[in-house]
Amino acid sequence: MNDNDVLFARTAAGGDKVELRGLAPADLAQALDALAMADDMDRNTYVVKVLGEHVAKEIHKTIVRTRMLKGNPLHSESKGTTQEQAA
Repeated sequence: MNDNDVLFARTAAGGDKVELRGLAPADLAQALDALAMADDMDRNTYVVKVLGEHVAKEIHKTIVRTRMLKGNPLHSESKGTTQEQAA
Protein backbone atom coordinates (compact mmCIF):
# COMPACT_ATOMS: atom_id res chain seq x y z
CA MET A 1 0.00 0.00 0.00
CA ASN A 2 1.45 3.40 -0.97
CA ASP A 3 0.71 6.92 0.30
CA ASN A 4 -1.92 7.39 -2.39
CA ASP A 5 -3.73 4.21 -1.33
CA VAL A 6 -3.75 5.45 2.25
CA LEU A 7 -5.20 8.80 1.14
CA PHE A 8 -8.00 7.10 -0.79
CA ALA A 9 -8.67 4.57 1.98
CA ARG A 10 -9.08 7.43 4.48
CA THR A 11 -11.47 9.24 2.16
CA ALA A 12 -13.44 6.07 1.45
CA ALA A 13 -13.65 5.42 5.19
CA GLY A 14 -15.45 8.73 5.69
CA GLY A 15 -12.52 11.07 6.31
CA ASP A 16 -13.21 14.77 6.70
CA LYS A 17 -14.37 16.40 3.49
CA VAL A 18 -14.62 19.99 2.28
CA GLU A 19 -16.11 21.43 -0.85
CA LEU A 20 -13.60 22.16 -3.62
CA ARG A 21 -15.06 24.59 -6.08
CA GLY A 22 -13.76 26.90 -8.78
CA LEU A 23 -14.11 27.95 -12.38
CA ALA A 24 -12.19 26.13 -15.09
CA PRO A 25 -11.95 26.58 -18.86
CA ALA A 26 -14.79 24.80 -20.64
CA ASP A 27 -12.35 22.78 -22.77
CA LEU A 28 -10.64 21.47 -19.63
CA ALA A 29 -13.95 20.55 -18.02
CA GLN A 30 -15.02 18.73 -21.19
CA ALA A 31 -11.74 16.79 -21.28
CA LEU A 32 -12.08 15.91 -17.58
CA ASP A 33 -15.62 14.66 -18.22
CA ALA A 34 -14.40 12.47 -21.08
CA LEU A 35 -11.54 11.02 -19.02
CA ALA A 36 -13.83 10.43 -16.06
CA MET A 37 -16.46 8.69 -18.19
CA ALA A 38 -13.78 6.45 -19.70
CA ASP A 39 -12.93 5.32 -16.15
CA ASP A 40 -16.63 5.02 -15.22
CA MET A 41 -16.46 7.97 -12.79
CA ASP A 42 -18.09 11.33 -12.45
CA ARG A 43 -15.97 14.45 -12.90
CA ASN A 44 -15.60 15.20 -9.20
CA THR A 45 -14.49 11.67 -8.33
CA TYR A 46 -11.98 11.76 -11.18
CA VAL A 47 -10.58 15.17 -10.17
CA VAL A 48 -10.23 14.05 -6.53
CA LYS A 49 -8.39 10.91 -7.74
CA VAL A 50 -6.03 12.91 -9.96
CA LEU A 51 -5.36 15.54 -7.30
CA GLY A 52 -4.75 12.85 -4.69
CA GLU A 53 -2.23 11.14 -6.96
CA HIS A 54 -0.51 14.48 -7.62
CA VAL A 55 -0.30 15.34 -3.92
CA ALA A 56 1.10 11.88 -3.05
CA LYS A 57 3.74 12.25 -5.79
CA GLU A 58 4.75 15.74 -4.61
CA ILE A 59 4.96 14.62 -0.98
CA HIS A 60 7.14 11.69 -2.02
CA LYS A 61 9.46 14.03 -3.95
CA THR A 62 9.72 16.33 -0.92
CA ILE A 63 10.59 13.42 1.37
CA VAL A 64 13.26 12.15 -1.03
CA ARG A 65 14.78 15.63 -1.42
CA THR A 66 14.86 16.16 2.34
CA ARG A 67 16.51 12.78 2.95
CA MET A 68 19.04 13.26 0.15
CA LEU A 69 20.03 16.76 1.30
CA LYS A 70 20.35 15.90 5.00
CA GLY A 71 23.80 17.00 6.07
CA ASN A 72 24.44 18.96 2.88
CA PRO A 73 25.73 22.42 3.87
CA LEU A 74 23.80 23.98 0.97
CA HIS A 75 20.56 22.77 2.53
CA SER A 76 19.79 25.43 5.15
CA GLU A 77 17.82 23.04 7.39
CA SER A 78 20.91 20.85 7.65
CA LYS A 79 22.60 23.66 9.61
CA GLY A 80 19.59 24.17 11.86
CA THR A 81 18.63 27.44 10.20
CA THR A 82 15.57 28.39 8.24
CA GLN A 83 15.46 30.03 4.82
CA GLU A 84 14.61 33.36 6.46
CA GLN A 85 17.61 33.16 8.81
CA ALA A 86 19.92 32.24 5.95
CA ALA A 87 18.92 35.33 3.94
